[in-house]
Amino acid sequence: MLKWEHADEHAGDNEAGRVNSDRWIVFLFFMMGLSIGVHLLNLLTIPAIVMIYYYRRYKPTTKGAIIAFLIGCVITGIVQVAVIQYSMKAAGWFDILFVNSFGLPFFSGFAAYFIIIALLIAWALTFKANVSKGKIIAWTALFLH
Repeated sequence: MLKWEHADEHAGDNEAGRVNSDRWIVFLFFMMGLSIGVHLLNLLTIPAIVMIYYYRRYKPTTKGAIIAFLIGCVITGIVQVAVIQYSMKAAGWFDILFVNSFGLPFFSGFAAYFIIIALLIAWALTFKANVSKGKIIAWTALFLH
C-alpha cells in the first residue's frame, strides 16, 4: 500500500497518473486473495489499507478517520463472512442443486457458480460511470473471490 501511496504522490492531480497508481491497489488485493488460502490473518491489514487510502485521498479529520476505520472493519467482516464462508457455501448449494435436481455430474454446479461470478464481475467492469473507483472495486472483488 505504501508503493501505491508513493505512486499516487507523484501522480499529483493528474487523473491518468492516479489510475496508473491504482494498479498497486489491485495488485495488493490480488496478493491478499492468494494469501487467504495460506492464512486469514492477512485480512487484518484491510483497516490499515483503508486508513492509508483515506489519509492520501481526502482531507483528514477526526470524524473522517473514525468513519474510515469503521469502513475498513466492515470490509474486513464482509470479506471474512460473505466472501470466504458464504461464497463456498453458495458454490456447494449450486453443486447440490445441479447434481440432485438436474442429474448433472459432480462439480457441474460448482463450475456454473464460478462462471456466473466471472460473468457478473466482467459485466461490472464494463460500466463507464466513475471508471477508476468502479473498476478498482470490481477488480478487488474478483481477486478476493
